[in-house]
Amino acid sequence: MRENRDYHLERAADRKAFRFAYGLLVAITLANLIVNSLSQSDELARRGAEVHALAPWIWEASSTIAWLGLIPLIYLVQKRFALDRDNWPIWLPVHVFASLAVSASHIAIMVTLRKLASPVLVDETYIFAGPDNLVSTLIYEYRKDALSYALIVFTFAMSRAFEASELELRVAREEARSNHRLTLKCGGKLIWLDIERVLWVQAASNYVEVHTEAKDYLARITLKGIESQLSDAGAPISRVHRSYLVNRNQVRELVPTGDGDARLLMADGSEVPASRTYRQNWPAA
Repeated sequence: MRENRDYHLERAADRKAFRFAYGLLVAITLANLIVNSLSQSDELARRGAEVHALAPWIWEASSTIAWLGLIPLIYLVQKRFALDRDNWPIWLPVHVFASLAVSASHIAIMVTLRKLASPVLVDETYIFAGPDNLVSTLIYEYRKDALSYALIVFTFAMSRAFEASELELRVAREEARSNHRLTLKCGGKLIWLDIERVLWVQAASNYVEVHTEAKDYLARITLKGIESQLSDAGAPISRVHRSYLVNRNQVRELVPTGDGDARLLMADGSEVPASRTYRQNWPAA
């Protein structure tokens, strides 16, 4: 039952990540259509080129339509061959090959649409490239397409990573409420820690140090994230400093420093700074 529930949660997170990333990419692509069309029109006008006013819009619209159709396919490739630091020898050549295939498809769709639309809308025959410069034109198009492909893959990867992180936090908070224990990701492993063992917590960049009497843990989570878990678990936790949380039941003494701040002496003999900014959260005397 738990595995089935986790599977559905992960599927829901994947769908949410796709919707967000695809919506963002559609917005960027449409904005690019407008900006590039206007820019090309201005450039052609400055050069005095005799080109129909609709021609730049046909060129950009055909490219946009092609990309909107290809983006979901790129998502499927990115999902199957996710960007993983340890597995780059596998996914890197796959994405290089996929970028070539996507570029070829983009060019084929784009050119076809231009050849169909140009005679009807601007009474002209569209020519993609002559035989003398076909190779250079294809290389030019691939350079642009490869950059677009990388942007799309990166957008989907970041969206999936964000949703996975949010899902982990929701599951961890539910675990805290249900079983009164923390879920910590330490060195690629998941560790469950009873809240009664926590003495104090210190922020360390993108990590936190969780201190117990027996052992210290370095976990990849924000201070706010672990504070949420501890609060959900019902722990007597207080933020006494911008970078510190303490278990109020483990504080043995509060020592003022003379400048409005204080030091908290913990049950294990360690000391934790307490900032006057968080004076309202200091343990009662």
